Amino acid sequence: MSPVFGVGVNYAVQDAVAAGRLLAPPLLGSQSTTPACRLLQRRRQWPVRLMQPLQQSVHTFLSSGNLAALDTMEPWRARAITLGSKLIRPVAARVVGRGFLPESLNK
Repeated sequence: MSPVFGVGVNYAVQDAVAAGRLLAPPLLGSQSTTPACRLLQRRRQWPVRLMQPLQQSVHTFLSSGNLAALDTMEPWRARAITLGSKLIRPVAARVVGRGFLPESLNK
């Protein structure tokens, strides 16, 4: 994970929660943890694979100089971007704050 959105710690905590939930039963039962580790990998891998391209696109946007172009943009285009961002903001906040597959201790 990159520092963009500050989600690395969130994902690490969610990985730990999933690992505890999935690995505790075989460890307590003195069984092999290999199947549980495979399940853990499958479960936690796809949220990371979804988040990393989003982070990369932010890196690309910020390094491209497009941020300065917003100041010289036509007013109608700037309004469209602003409206779009207002509609997307709640979804984006949830994805950044909780991740694509939030973990819970109560599962």
